[in-house]
Amino acid sequence: MKENKLNLSISEIAVLRIEHKAAKKKRDADRIKA
Repeated sequence: MKENKLNLSISEIAVLRIEHKAAKKKRDADRIKA
């Protein structure tokens, strides 16, 4: 089970990181507006 998590493909990791960055940018923008 643990090995499955380590075997995430690089593209999946890239997508997760991009989504995380986008979410962070959105949060920052919301904070600036507030």
